[in-house]
Amino acid sequence: MAQGDKMKKDKQVLKEIYDEFYRCMTQKDTKRLAQILSQDFYLVHMTGYTQVKHEWLTAIDNEQMRYYSAREEGLNISVDGQSATVDSRNLVDARIYGIRHTWSLRLELHLENRNEQWLIIDTIASTY
Repeated sequence: MAQGDKMKKDKQVLKEIYDEFYRCMTQKDTKRLAQILSQDFYLVHMTGYTQVKHEWLTAIDNEQMRYYSAREEGLNISVDGQSATVDSRNLVDARIYGIRHTWSLRLELHLENRNEQWLIIDTIASTY
């Protein structure tokens, strides 16, 4: 496969993972979400708080963090060998620890291709 074709295929797969990430968040599908996150995954919230995988998935399961919807406003995917970044901007309707709001949320997802499978390694959240 030519390098350009591989890059195009990788970007398509990464877009599918990104879409699945948001689908899982809004549908509270933490079992599937756990599969696309690395074991050492962590999320840095816009407050600066770093939350490890198990803690975040538990917060989704018990609805301390409830994601209702997300409307994409921008997306950029870059691939560098076995690493990738998905930089997105979404309007996210969520209730976080009792406060419901629609946030202008920028998520920067970092991924690695491990054993022929792209996994989300970490996600950094901020506002835009």
